[in-house]
Amino acid sequence: MDIYIDTINGENIAIYEWKPEGEVRDIVYYFHGTQSYSLWFNDVANQMVKEGVYVISIDRVGCGYSPGEREHIKDIDETITLYAEFVNRYSHWDVPITFIGQSFGGAISLGVYFSNKLECVVDNIVLVTSYLGKLHRLDECVSVYNGDKTKKSLNFKTLDFTDVNRYIRFIDNDPLKWDSITNHSIYQSYLLEERYLKADINKFNLKQALYLYPELDPLVDVNYAKEIFNKIFKNRSETQSIPFDRHFVWFSSYIDEVTDRIISWIRRCDEY
Repeated sequence: MDIYIDTINGENIAIYEWKPEGEVRDIVYYFHGTQSYSLWFNDVANQMVKEGVYVISIDRVGCGYSPGEREHIKDIDETITLYAEFVNRYSHWDVPITFIGQSFGGAISLGVYFSNKLECVVDNIVLVTSYLGKLHRLDECVSVYNGDKTKKSLNFKTLDFTDVNRYIRFIDNDPLKWDSITNHSIYQSYLLEERYLKADINKFNLKQALYLYPELDPLVDVNYAKEIFNKIFKNRSETQSIPFDRHFVWFSSYIDEVTDRIISWIRRCDEY
């Protein structure tokens, strides 16, 4: 794994690359969640490169090793534009491209995909435990949060994420994770939901989309999320469950199975 800082859309951004030693058969762009950042995908990426998958990811502004205001999303359109520029810059390999988005990163990946800012063809999308359409279920009007930088605790418990001791220690001792988020960020997340909820998949050439989820997720109403997912992707959607009862499937004893399943699914899509 290589980590370095590059300037994208005027921002200094931490970029992570996991490069196969041999032939590159696929590219995966990874989109991290709210609390986490790209390094949390390291164990999965290390397995993917053994199968010829080139994995690349960035930490969003103020996340992980990227400088900037922490626990705050300034503008979702700027975030989408930054990601699109990143993908366009690094999509020089003539191989299939897959987006993988974890939790909130799944929403970001959809915002980028449906933005019409991409200059490359994205073949597949994998969403992992993303709570799609969550804010549109609320009775309150989140527009009142626009410009409000008051922070709210994320109220995430480590045991909601994993039951594996080494990952518990990692999360509990990670100084770079987000513990709270501004109200303005919630409003920006609402605007992001509007982007993908209004999207028309028939105008795009995506091969297939996969929603991967634990059977029992303490943080996500997966039945509702799957319903939204199927509405977005229609006959290009597929859902698969993992026998796990925590939110972060990367930090589970099923990591080998999850990784193998995703790679097999990508390779099957490559044959379409």
